[in-house]
Amino acid sequence: SGTYIERAFSNIPPADRSIGYSWWIRATSWQTGLWPVIIAQAWISVILFKDFIYQYQIPYRHVVLVVLTLILSCCSAYAYTVCHILADAFAPLGVLSLWLWWRFPSVTLGKKIFWLSLWTISIGVHYSHFLTGFIFLIVGIGVLATGSIYSRFKRGLLPIGIWIVVGLLLSWQQYLHNRPF
Repeated sequence: SGTYIERAFSNIPPADRSIGYSWWIRATSWQTGLWPVIIAQAWISVILFKDFIYQYQIPYRHVVLVVLTLILSCCSAYAYTVCHILADAFAPLGVLSLWLWWRFPSVTLGKKIFWLSLWTISIGVHYSHFLTGFIFLIVGIGVLATGSIYSRFKRGLLPIGIWIVVGLLLSWQQYLHNRPF
């Protein structure tokens, strides 16, 4: 965590990790402290859980959202991950946002932008998320998307493009500072 925090303000990427999460810290901390970072991570998590519940038309949505949040908070390591300065909080958020983007193509433009933005942040904050993102893109295009082969490929172009741009940005940032990728 200390490396992420320090690199958020020096903007020099560490040799062993992505600078993406440092950029996230800088963007969400408002240079006031670390609580806004934690609040932003928790808020995004709840919004994504709500989107998942609402898209699947689960009855008693408000109650299910509260119960799901309580269960994840009390019975899993997810609350621990979200409430710390850890890039790992974005792994499930990235996977869930990509799943929602593929599964529900007829949502509002605002939701699509939110889900793809979260996907972008998720693959940029940690190198392992970047590789995991590639695997999910391949699986998603091949299996999870519905419709014809052309529509699967077409729906996969935007996330693939985002994945490539994030990879180039991270590589360029590492190259500028003479660090390995």
